[in-house]
Amino acid sequence: MSEEAIHQIQKQAIDSNLSIDAQVLDITTTDINVAPYDVVILSFVLHHIESDKAKELLTKWKQESKSGVIHVIATFTNQGDFYAQEENRKFFYPEIEELKRMYDDWEIITYGEAEKSARTTNQDGTHMHNICAFLVAKKK
Repeated sequence: MSEEAIHQIQKQAIDSNLSIDAQVLDITTTDINVAPYDVVILSFVLHHIESDKAKELLTKWKQESKSGVIHVIATFTNQGDFYAQEENRKFFYPEIEELKRMYDDWEIITYGEAEKSARTTNQDGTHMHNICAFLVAKKK
């Protein structure tokens, strides 16, 4: 998220009389303890993180989350143009249903996978397509 996005979230929170802590952090180098949070949102960031590190972070945050905490995750899968372009394929692009399996010990509120057109284009000018995974899960 950009600083501008954080500012907009904080303004909307104030306008809605909500307490929201939104921050811009490098999740690969910052030791983030998610225990105090009610919701953890990861929106299309996991494909920027090496696969082993992303899985380690998700496992850590699942363990740290208290009962009732909700995780909201949107990510690209390994089915699509973005993954196909990866040269060494070291970043986290889960297989179909993998994200759902990672949360099989939580209550899955919603899970889906859908093909989405990206703003990014191929060399021929056509839009790239990716299968994206969307998860909302609540810790039991």
